[in-house]
Amino acid sequence: MAFPSVGTQWRWSLLLLAGAIGCSGRKSRIDSGLGDPAETTKAMFQALDKNSDGSIQGDELAGSPGLAASVGGWDTDGNKGISTAEAQQRFEKWKALRVGAINASTTLKLNGNPLRGAKVEWVPESWMGSGFPTASSTTDPSGRAIAKVASDGNRDASLGDGLPPGFYRLVITHPEVPEKYKVNSQAGLIIAPDDPMGLLKAIELTSE
Repeated sequence: MAFPSVGTQWRWSLLLLAGAIGCSGRKSRIDSGLGDPAETTKAMFQALDKNSDGSIQGDELAGSPGLAASVGGWDTDGNKGISTAEAQQRFEKWKALRVGAINASTTLKLNGNPLRGAKVEWVPESWMGSGFPTASSTTDPSGRAIAKVASDGNRDASLGDGLPPGFYRLVITHPEVPEKYKVNSQAGLIIAPDDPMGLLKAIELTSE
Protein backbone atom coordinates (compact mmCIF):
# COMPACT_ATOMS: atom_id res chain seq x y z
CA MET A 1 0.00 0.00 0.00
CA ALA A 2 1.43 3.41 -0.96
CA PHE A 3 0.73 6.19 1.50
CA PRO A 4 -0.07 9.64 0.11
CA SER A 5 1.92 12.79 0.61
CA VAL A 6 0.89 15.07 3.45
CA GLY A 7 -0.84 18.32 2.73
CA THR A 8 -1.29 20.05 6.09
CA GLN A 9 1.12 20.82 8.92
CA TRP A 10 -0.17 19.85 12.33
CA ARG A 11 1.88 19.38 15.48
CA TRP A 12 0.90 17.61 18.67
CA SER A 13 3.35 17.51 21.56
CA LEU A 14 2.53 14.41 23.56
CA LEU A 15 4.25 12.15 26.05
CA LEU A 16 3.14 8.91 24.46
CA LEU A 17 2.43 10.03 20.92
CA ALA A 18 3.77 13.21 19.43
CA GLY A 19 1.88 13.95 16.26
CA ALA A 20 3.36 15.91 13.45
CA ILE A 21 0.83 15.32 10.73
CA GLY A 22 2.00 16.27 7.30
CA CYS A 23 3.71 19.45 6.31
CA SER A 24 3.63 21.44 3.16
CA GLY A 25 1.67 24.46 4.26
CA ARG A 26 -1.31 23.70 2.02
CA LYS A 27 -4.70 23.45 3.65
CA SER A 28 -5.80 20.41 1.66
CA ARG A 29 -5.90 17.17 3.62
CA ILE A 30 -4.93 13.73 2.35
CA ASP A 31 -6.04 10.11 2.46
CA SER A 32 -5.41 8.35 5.75
CA GLY A 33 -3.63 5.31 4.35
CA LEU A 34 -6.27 3.06 5.92
CA GLY A 35 -8.20 0.66 3.73
CA ASP A 36 -11.95 0.55 3.45
CA PRO A 37 -13.37 0.91 7.00
CA ALA A 38 -15.68 -2.09 6.55
CA GLU A 39 -12.82 -4.28 5.31
CA THR A 40 -10.51 -3.08 8.08
CA THR A 41 -13.19 -3.92 10.64
CA LYS A 42 -13.67 -7.37 9.08
CA ALA A 43 -9.92 -8.09 9.27
CA MET A 44 -9.77 -6.88 12.86
CA PHE A 45 -12.60 -9.15 14.00
CA GLN A 46 -11.28 -12.14 12.09
CA ALA A 47 -8.02 -11.75 14.03
CA LEU A 48 -9.36 -10.88 17.49
CA ASP A 49 -12.96 -12.09 17.87
CA LYS A 50 -12.06 -15.68 18.69
CA ASN A 51 -15.59 -16.85 19.50
CA SER A 52 -17.11 -15.02 16.51
CA ASP A 53 -19.86 -13.40 18.57
CA GLY A 54 -19.40 -9.97 16.98
CA SER A 55 -17.69 -8.45 20.03
CA ILE A 56 -14.06 -8.18 21.13
CA GLN A 57 -13.99 -8.39 24.90
CA GLY A 58 -12.41 -10.10 27.91
CA ASP A 59 -9.39 -12.23 27.06
CA GLU A 60 -9.79 -11.41 23.37
CA LEU A 61 -8.50 -7.90 24.02
CA ALA A 62 -5.08 -9.36 24.81
CA GLY A 63 -4.75 -10.08 21.10
CA SER A 64 -4.04 -6.39 20.57
CA PRO A 65 -2.22 -4.69 23.47
CA GLY A 66 -2.93 -1.25 22.04
CA LEU A 67 -6.64 -1.95 21.91
CA ALA A 68 -6.62 -3.43 25.43
CA ALA A 69 -5.03 -0.25 26.75
CA SER A 70 -7.52 2.01 24.94
CA VAL A 71 -10.75 0.01 25.03
CA GLY A 72 -12.65 2.80 26.76
CA GLY A 73 -12.26 5.05 23.75
CA TRP A 74 -13.82 2.44 21.44
CA ASP A 75 -16.52 1.05 23.74
CA THR A 76 -19.16 3.72 23.18
CA ASP A 77 -21.99 1.76 24.82
CA GLY A 78 -20.05 0.94 27.99
CA ASN A 79 -20.39 -2.85 27.86
CA LYS A 80 -16.61 -3.40 28.17
CA GLY A 81 -16.40 -4.81 24.67
CA ILE A 82 -16.08 -3.53 21.12
CA SER A 83 -18.73 -4.34 18.53
CA THR A 84 -18.26 -4.34 14.77
CA ALA A 85 -20.39 -1.20 14.58
CA GLU A 86 -18.23 0.62 17.14
CA ALA A 87 -15.02 -0.36 15.35
CA GLN A 88 -16.27 0.55 11.89
CA GLN A 89 -17.56 3.90 13.11
CA ARG A 90 -14.12 4.72 14.51
CA PHE A 91 -12.33 3.68 11.32
CA GLU A 92 -14.74 5.77 9.27
CA LYS A 93 -13.86 8.76 11.44
CA TRP A 94 -10.14 8.14 10.87
CA LYS A 95 -10.70 7.85 7.13
CA ALA A 96 -12.64 11.11 7.06
CA LEU A 97 -9.83 12.97 8.84
CA ARG A 98 -7.50 12.09 5.94
CA VAL A 99 -4.36 11.95 8.06
CA GLY A 100 -1.64 10.05 6.23
CA ALA A 101 1.05 9.78 8.90
CA ILE A 102 1.82 10.83 12.46
CA ASN A 103 5.29 11.29 13.93
CA ALA A 104 5.19 9.06 17.01
CA SER A 105 7.20 9.10 20.21
CA THR A 106 6.83 6.74 23.14
CA THR A 107 7.95 7.07 26.75
CA LEU A 108 8.72 3.82 28.56
CA LYS A 109 8.90 3.15 32.27
CA LEU A 110 10.04 -0.08 33.91
CA ASN A 111 8.72 -0.62 37.44
CA GLY A 112 7.90 3.08 37.58
CA ASN A 113 11.31 4.35 36.46
CA PRO A 114 12.31 5.75 33.04
CA LEU A 115 13.79 2.99 30.87
CA ARG A 116 16.99 4.30 29.32
CA GLY A 117 18.85 2.74 26.40
CA ALA A 118 16.10 0.37 25.27
CA LYS A 119 15.65 -0.46 21.62
CA VAL A 120 12.01 0.08 20.65
CA GLU A 121 10.27 -1.14 17.52
CA TRP A 122 6.80 -0.03 16.46
CA VAL A 123 5.45 -3.14 14.72
CA PRO A 124 2.04 -2.87 13.01
CA GLU A 125 -0.53 -5.52 13.82
CA SER A 126 -0.51 -7.98 10.91
CA TRP A 127 -4.27 -7.78 10.32
CA MET A 128 -3.95 -4.12 9.27
CA GLY A 129 -2.24 -5.18 6.04
CA SER A 130 1.23 -5.32 4.55
CA GLY A 131 1.58 -1.66 3.64
CA PHE A 132 2.23 -0.39 7.17
CA PRO A 133 5.91 0.31 7.92
CA THR A 134 7.87 -0.63 11.02
CA ALA A 135 9.77 2.05 12.94
CA SER A 136 12.53 1.83 15.54
CA SER A 137 14.49 3.98 17.96
CA THR A 138 16.35 3.96 21.29
CA THR A 139 15.08 5.54 24.50
CA ASP A 140 16.89 8.55 25.93
CA PRO A 141 17.60 9.14 29.67
CA SER A 142 13.95 10.14 30.19
CA GLY A 143 12.75 6.89 28.62
CA ARG A 144 11.52 8.59 25.46
CA ALA A 145 12.06 7.20 21.97
CA ILE A 146 11.16 8.95 18.73
CA ALA A 147 10.11 6.62 15.92
CA LYS A 148 12.33 6.47 12.85
CA VAL A 149 11.05 4.70 9.74
CA ALA A 150 13.61 2.92 7.57
CA SER A 151 13.26 3.83 3.92
CA ASP A 152 12.66 0.92 1.54
CA GLY A 153 12.83 3.01 -1.60
CA ASN A 154 9.07 2.86 -2.16
CA ARG A 155 7.94 5.14 0.63
CA ASP A 156 6.86 8.69 -0.14
CA ALA A 157 9.68 10.86 1.20
CA SER A 158 7.26 13.61 2.20
CA LEU A 159 5.89 11.35 4.95
CA GLY A 160 9.21 11.56 6.78
CA ASP A 161 9.23 9.30 9.82
CA GLY A 162 5.47 9.41 10.27
CA LEU A 163 3.51 6.21 10.92
CA PRO A 164 0.01 5.69 9.51
CA PRO A 165 -2.88 5.64 11.99
CA GLY A 166 -3.32 2.13 13.28
CA PHE A 167 -2.47 -0.50 15.88
CA TYR A 168 1.15 -1.18 16.84
CA ARG A 169 2.98 -3.52 19.18
CA LEU A 170 6.05 -2.18 20.95
CA VAL A 171 8.86 -4.72 20.75
CA ILE A 172 11.36 -3.71 23.42
CA THR A 173 14.93 -4.96 23.79
CA HIS A 174 16.84 -4.20 26.98
CA PRO A 175 18.75 -6.37 29.49
CA GLU A 176 16.21 -5.63 32.22
CA VAL A 177 13.09 -6.13 30.12
CA PRO A 178 11.45 -9.59 30.28
CA GLU A 179 10.53 -11.74 27.28
CA LYS A 180 6.86 -10.71 27.39
CA TYR A 181 7.82 -7.38 25.81
CA LYS A 182 9.93 -8.87 23.05
CA VAL A 183 8.52 -11.26 20.41
CA ASN A 184 4.71 -10.94 20.34
CA SER A 185 5.04 -8.13 22.87
CA GLN A 186 2.36 -7.45 25.45
CA ALA A 187 2.99 -3.71 25.10
CA GLY A 188 1.26 -1.71 22.41
CA LEU A 189 -0.49 1.47 21.41
CA ILE A 190 -2.91 2.93 18.92
CA ILE A 191 -1.74 5.81 16.77
CA ALA A 192 -5.04 7.63 16.47
CA PRO A 193 -5.57 10.89 14.59
CA ASP A 194 -8.74 11.70 16.52
CA ASP A 195 -7.55 11.24 20.11
CA PRO A 196 -4.11 12.78 20.77
CA MET A 197 -5.01 14.15 24.19
CA GLY A 198 -6.26 10.76 25.35
CA LEU A 199 -2.77 9.29 25.07
CA LEU A 200 -0.90 11.51 27.52
CA LYS A 201 0.68 8.68 29.45
CA ALA A 202 3.83 6.62 29.44
CA ILE A 203 3.89 2.90 28.71
CA GLU A 204 4.30 1.19 32.08
CA LEU A 205 6.32 -2.04 31.98
CA THR A 206 6.91 -4.49 34.80
CA SER A 207 9.78 -6.93 35.31
CA GLU A 208 7.45 -9.58 36.75
